[in-house]
Amino acid sequence: MNDNVRELIKNPEIELLIQPITSDEYYILEKDIVECGCRESIIIWNNIIVDGHKRYDICCRFGIPYCTRSIPFAEICDVFSCVCMKQLHRQDLTLEYRKYIIGRLYQAETEIRARQLSPTAQEGSPTPARLSGNKYHTAMQIGLDYHISYGTVLKYSIYAASMDSIRAKEDTIFSRLLMGSPKVSHENIIELSRLPKEDLRCLKTILEENQMSRIGYSEIRHELQWKKLPTAPPKQKEKSNPAIRKMPEYDPDADIASLTLTIPSWVSSIERSIKNTDFRRISTDACSKLTQQLNTLKNAVGIIEKSIKEES
Repeated sequence: MNDNVRELIKNPEIELLIQPITSDEYYILEKDIVECGCRESIIIWNNIIVDGHKRYDICCRFGIPYCTRSIPFAEICDVFSCVCMKQLHRQDLTLEYRKYIIGRLYQAETEIRARQLSPTAQEGSPTPARLSGNKYHTAMQIGLDYHISYGTVLKYSIYAASMDSIRAKEDTIFSRLLMGSPKVSHENIIELSRLPKEDLRCLKTILEENQMSRIGYSEIRHELQWKKLPTAPPKQKEKSNPAIRKMPEYDPDADIASLTLTIPSWVSSIERSIKNTDFRRISTDACSKLTQQLNTLKNAVGIIEKSIKEES
């Protein structure tokens, strides 16, 4: 059915989950639609475009007929999940976009599964244990689907939340980071998400002035400290005192936050070793060294747990 009489709606949150195509790819798509027509239906839900944003733009600009196909999703989280899964089949995703989309997929699937656990007359309200189990099983299933550990899925969920925090303050930096320009580590993305809006705007200017393929948090703080220093107008016959560089504020959560992000990778490594190792065949020396390190880890865990209890 030709649906050109209907004006379709674009949802920015859906478009956000779709990695932009290059200008060359857009030109090829436009040329094909202009010469051959729009042969692929635009997928919609409640008149909102789910797939086919670029096709819709081209058809509207050139007055080319197009067809739509409606999918009866239950809620917007179902739409997000569908879009994420479709994107994860693309071969040209940047590493950053893939991490972001897996994180957003986890968030959407957690909402969907929580809805399925909604209270009923027979079951009553879901317990915290059931909700926690829901998150675990969601991460496990996504990990199996995309060949990563459930700990990595949880890590990507934190990455996606941090990126969304950056987007709320400075959209341009968010877009550049997703396209991998510049490269910023997982831990530094989290640190960036904690910066105020003014610092992120300042960082945007720094990135525009300097061609950086990779940047660390210490470099970012260094640039921001000098960028924000006031510059007084020169005075004749008077020497101005050199500006004093401000030191970054101490963040009491920094080390603990970093440790929290690292532990899932330890758990993943242990699970992988359990799965792949025939413990009947390992050498006595290897077994002894592993036992020694595990005991060291147990002691360290005991010490940090004791510290938490004493201060709580």
